[in-house]
Amino acid sequence: MSDPIIRLDRVSKMYRLFHSPRYRMMEALGLPVSSSRYEEFWPLRDISLEIKAGERVGLVGRNGAGKSTLLKLIADLVQPTEGTVIVCGAVQALMELGTGFHPEFTGRENVLSSLAYQGVTGGKALRLLEDILEFSELEDFIDKPIKTYSAGMYSRLAFAAATAIRPEILIIDEILGAGDAYFAGKSAKRMRTLTAEGTTVLFVSHDMSAVQMICDRAVWIERGRVVGDGDPIEIGRLYAASIRKQEELRLRAINLKLSRGDVSELLTDSEAERVFIVRFVSERGGAPSTPVRFYDITLQHRDEAIDKAIVGGAADDDRNQRVHLLTAKGYMDWGTPQSEVDGRAFREFADCKGQYRHAPVSVRIPLALGALADFSVRVAHSGSPVGEDVLCQVFDGVEYITLGKLKKVEGHGSDHLRASISQTFSFAALADETHIGLSQHEPVRSDFVYGEGTAWIDSVDFLDSSSVSRRVFSFGEMLTVEVRWVAKKNISCMAFVVCLYGMDGRCVTQVVSPFVAATDSGRSGLIRAEFSPLMVGKGDYIVSVGIFDGLTEAQATGEKPLDVHDRQYRIRILAPTDIKMDRGQVVHPVRWSSRSTEE
Repeated sequence: MSDPIIRLDRVSKMYRLFHSPRYRMMEALGLPVSSSRYEEFWPLRDISLEIKAGERVGLVGRNGAGKSTLLKLIADLVQPTEGTVIVCGAVQALMELGTGFHPEFTGRENVLSSLAYQGVTGGKALRLLEDILEFSELEDFIDKPIKTYSAGMYSRLAFAAATAIRPEILIIDEILGAGDAYFAGKSAKRMRTLTAEGTTVLFVSHDMSAVQMICDRAVWIERGRVVGDGDPIEIGRLYAASIRKQEELRLRAINLKLSRGDVSELLTDSEAERVFIVRFVSERGGAPSTPVRFYDITLQHRDEAIDKAIVGGAADDDRNQRVHLLTAKGYMDWGTPQSEVDGRAFREFADCKGQYRHAPVSVRIPLALGALADFSVRVAHSGSPVGEDVLCQVFDGVEYITLGKLKKVEGHGSDHLRASISQTFSFAALADETHIGLSQHEPVRSDFVYGEGTAWIDSVDFLDSSSVSRRVFSFGEMLTVEVRWVAKKNISCMAFVVCLYGMDGRCVTQVVSPFVAATDSGRSGLIRAEFSPLMVGKGDYIVSVGIFDGLTEAQATGEKPLDVHDRQYRIRILAPTDIKMDRGQVVHPVRWSSRSTEE
């Protein structure tokens, strides 16, 4: 096996963000600068990576993940703070639009200067210039200043010039994103040709379809670390799932009226445990007019205590605990920890000017112990104010369900030294058929399943003309995609979508169903999409199936996903045994006609 052409061994990069420009000047002059005068920013932390000659590697990640810093280290534009970078070959880097070419020079002058920098002059440079013009298709603009070029024209010329001579290592950082789909296809073909001849390509893009089309390996970088490395299709799925989780985090924070930090733990659901948000809120929708003191909250299984949060005690908001308060300042209406004269700890649910005007608690339920109906929370409190109800509610995935009301204060006054009121609230409502949102009736979702959750896909199957379940089909026969669904509430306009993707990530065909309604008389059903005959050509395909609220073909994307199984299924389509010709991904029906032109 050949040695890597690029090797990074535990590489980190740190930048100092000075509080004032004068401290930067002092450092530049070699004068000591106190660490209190700057902040340390580490765009990369402890990255190890090996890339072999001829690989096409796509780097993916969100803005600020550290991709560009990594490329600059490989291109020797910056030096690592820690670790070792070894590059065995000359690097040709297209890092950002606007770099490399002089804006006042013409395209021709810039290309010839670029070739001269690579050691090519005279007749050979002129011959390469003709090749560059042919590839970039900019003959009409080559004698105009670069500053008059559009971003797409610049990227065409820069890429064509950089690849006119086969580089050992070619780095492309987002620059092709300015080009059109036609030129991206040409670029991908040239990069495949270059890598076949031994060139190593590092390509950065936010467009996963471009990475899948161009690269044979993808590396996912997040917060300065490598979190995924492998097949572009698989890394693309993981990366897309991560992006969806971030969006779901934002939406859940809005829906549950929580801070982003508090709601993040909801994404840790698993087959073994499920996280629920229990909250206390006045019937008027905010904090009670008279504060209510809470002393402890206990999770019970069949009346046996599993875990307890001592409200107001140490670590009552520690997220490592099974039961803990969500106390984000400025958002929640939990007061500060206090103690009674006898030393008993408590917090008040009072008007603390919290943005969301409630007092929430996170409860992590171990599903392995039994059904949700077997679990409850016991709450010790000072009693609901006279003339005002304080509700105990739980979020079921769509809305808050009321489990009960806090008992009233007996008598008058505010003597909190009397015995607190202890109440038990059961989770049985979550297991009821009318509230099955996050109960055992709904399947646990994987990273590649997303949506609002008011309706979900119970099962997906692929059937032939005899209703036999299969995963391998032949061109020209019938393929039926069968989807069984369940809805939590009435939905009038559910649209079902089936999409087939090629292994390069591009959509081959996508179909949308007429609207299907979930009503009181029927909140489950079966829908079939019949491809009869199947006109998709030979190959392996990845299939996505989804339910959307109100989606039509007039929309570019589905804004209201209810449940989407993104690239969850794989099928294979074979050519008929008597056909040897490669007819492409889609074999379109054609009507032929012929007539003689003789008089």
